[in-house]
Formats: sequence, structure tokens, C-alpha cells
Amino acid sequence: MKKKLLFVIILIFMLLLGCSNEKASKSDYSNIELKLVKEEKVGKGISYKVKLINNSNSVLKQNNVYVYYPIKKRENVYGNNPYKVEAEGNKINIEAGEEVNLDIYMPLEGIQNQSSIEVKKPVIQLKGYLDKVDNEHRFSIGGDLIKK
Repeated sequence: MKKKLLFVIILIFMLLLGCSNEKASKSDYSNIELKLVKEEKVGKGISYKVKLINNSNSVLKQNNVYVYYPIKKRENVYGNNPYKVEAEGNKINIEAGEEVNLDIYMPLEGIQNQSSIEVKKPVIQLKGYLDKVDNEHRFSIGGDLIKK
């Protein structure tokens, strides 16, 4: 359990460090939240309803939200999965204080070697810009979709 928590903390730290810069500082986007509203098995997959909440003082521009199932490398060690599903219902500009409802459907059919995919630990990732679309305003946040 400790190793799993340490891995998640390191993953989030690396995402934040790798994408932070002078103008889009952590304080600017730390108030942007992704909250799981509903998880439901639908057909041969899982549907997630997520609320994106912009509690920052900035406009969230051209953002993309993805969900993926991590790949189990060995016991308590997980890696990124190149197979990601983009959320539907997103907007180009999300004003300060605005909320957007997102839908994600993760099909399980067709996934090869499902034993190495951790479907009970989906990861959510948001990539976008604050106020202006350029490299200085780009950021990325993410972590476990299902909080324990």
C-alpha cells in the first residue's frame, strides 16, 4: 500500500514539475478540479461521468481530458498506457468559476492482455493552457480518477 501511494505521489509530482513554467505556476491551476460523479458498467465497458471545475482566476483554454488504465509492470508498479480515451462534452474556453460535465466510455472489449491492465485504478489527465495558448501558459495535471 505504501509503495502504491508513493508511486502515485511521484507520478503527480513529475507531471506537475514537467509542465510547470513561469506564467502558468502551480498556484494558477491548483484550483482546477476533476471530480468523479458516477461510475457505471455499461455493456462491455465502463462509463465515467466527471465534473471539471475551474476554481482558478484564469480561463482554461483548449484543454483535453483523457482517461487511461495503467499497465501493471510488476507488483505495485504501474506505467502509462498509450491507449487513452478523450472525454466528451468538453469546451474550448472554461471561464473562472465555471463547471463542465464530461463523459468518458472506456471499452474493455478488444484490450489485449487484460491481465496487465489495472481497470480498477483509472488515471485521469488534463492538458491545457491558462488564459493564453502558448508554451509559457501550458500545464498538465492528473492522478487517480477514483479516490479511496
